[in-house]
Amino acid sequence: MSSDPVGAAKHPPVVRAPNGVVDDGRKYWSAGKPYYDPSNIKVPTLLILAEWDADTPFYM
Repeated sequence: MSSDPVGAAKHPPVVRAPNGVVDDGRKYWSAGKPYYDPSNIKVPTLLILAEWDADTPFYM
């Protein structure tokens, strides 16, 4: 609670979190617009897929 004095001052105390990622999802992913162009990535990149990863199934 010490990192968020506004949330700590509420009764009962709460932990607040930014919702920018929710807004990005609405503006981009839900609208079918890419957030970035993967072809602009010019450095080596490691992609890891977990066995039980529900967001990126193996067929993707």
